[in-house]
Parts: sequence; C-alpha cells; structure tokens
Amino acid sequence: MEEDDYEVLRLDSLFVNLNGGRTNVAIINGKIPFEYNAIDIAFGNFEAILGEYEKINLERFELSDEEIVLNRIYMYTKLSKEEFNQVIPYERDHLNLEIKETTIADFDFKFVGDSLLVTAKSGDVSKLELEVYRDKKPPDDLRNKFLYAKMLTSLPFQIDIDTLSILDSSVSYKEEEEGKKNSGELRFENLS
Repeated sequence: MEEDDYEVLRLDSLFVNLNGGRTNVAIINGKIPFEYNAIDIAFGNFEAILGEYEKINLERFELSDEEIVLNRIYMYTKLSKEEFNQVIPYERDHLNLEIKETTIADFDFKFVGDSLLVTAKSGDVSKLELEVYRDKKPPDDLRNKFLYAKMLTSLPFQIDIDTLSILDSSVSYKEEEEGKKNSGELRFENLS
C-alpha cells in the first residue's frame, strides 16, 4: 500500500469568516453550538478516499449567504482500467466523473429531528462529463446491492432542491465482453 492510501482526507487551505457569531449556555448544547448573522467558508484542493477503489477531488468550495459554488469536482477510480480489472473479484464500474462547476442558490440548512436538511430553490451543474467502463470478463456480482435511489435516500442528511439544471454535459457507458472484437458504447452528449 502506498503512503497516500493512508490519508483519508486532505485539505490544502481553509477560510472561515463568521459575522455576528455568538454562543451561550443554551446555544452551545444545540446541534450547532453557535449562532451567526452571516458566514463565508472557502476551501481549496480537497481530496478524500471514497472507498477501496474511488477517490474524490474538489479544487475549490465557496459558501456564502447567497450561494454555494463548487469548482472542478473529480470523482474517479484510482487504478487504470487494466490494473482495476486485475484486482476486482466481481464486475464493477470503472468511473471518471468531472464537473466544471456546480452552483446552488437560495439555500438553507436546518435540522429535522437528528437529520440535517439542506434545501435550495435551484442548482446548476455545468459541464459534467461522466465516463463509465465495465469489463464483463470478471464474474457477475450476485450479492444484493442498493440501487442509486436507495443510496440517495439512505444518506445521513436530506436534500431538497426545487430545480437542478444540467448544462452542457455528457455521459458515456462502455462495456467490453470477452471474445468480442468491438466494445459496446452508449453515449449522451450536449445534455442541457
């Protein structure tokens, strides 16, 4: 295992500006131990390991009272396709996701019971490029697995965004089967 594999999370820079921050005995025992009038948070070059094979990088995150902006999000399989296929015990997707910018406007955070609820009027995802590759040579994974809808509803927080726009984006799925000369590919381009 490489030294980088031991780092679960990395953050190069962090900026927090809290305007009108206050706390007291009653506030400090709440879910958020302080109150504030305005907040600005920014950080750069965030990296995290998402599991045994995937990693996420976020070049820049900015949160203000008006909006949340995420620049250059990369989620990818750490290994090349060839290396990945040598170590996986079952069929599994090799992923490369890049999002140039995501903006969430008119948002709010609050707690509903023990769960964090994030609400927003609108969001834009610009220049999303997703490439999914699956080599069909490894055996099928016959274990019960959650579908994406179940995974989203199982998040440790709730999200409610009225309108989410996908702009100038593309998605491709490529599959390779043993004994076939050409791979199958499904491609969606100019998604808006």
